[in-house]
Amino acid sequence: VEYFREYYSAHCLDKTVLYPGVTEVLVHYAGRKKRMAIVTNKDQEFTHKILAGLEVEKYFQSRIGASEGDKKKPHPDLLHKALRELKSDPAQTVIIGDSPADIEAGQKAGTKTCGVGYGIGEPEKVRNVKPDFWVDAPGELIELF
Repeated sequence: VEYFREYYSAHCLDKTVLYPGVTEVLVHYAGRKKRMAIVTNKDQEFTHKILAGLEVEKYFQSRIGASEGDKKKPHPDLLHKALRELKSDPAQTVIIGDSPADIEAGQKAGTKTCGVGYGIGEPEKVRNVKPDFWVDAPGELIELF
């Protein structure tokens, strides 16, 4: 684990890029004063490093990565933390995710859910947990919400 952490810290941005269209979505919602959070099972240290390296940290008012001892998605704890930080009503919030764990966490937290057909997840598995909304490309999020 120690070797992995050291290696990943040095190389976590080597092949990490934003999907085409994501920056436009972030700019769109930031311009409309929408509060956004990123909630990931990835370690908090790496989450901040990646967001800063991709130059998107500024778009998120809450940046939640897992810390030792945290219950990870699909458990809703990390989402609850983001909701508290944003002072957001779960019923007025949507989680957008590429994995069943993302959608299940949103369902357990009482948020709306949106599955995506892009990302590292398997779209069929994401569809099987029945998200409220579905998009195949990031730009569709601008039209949907």
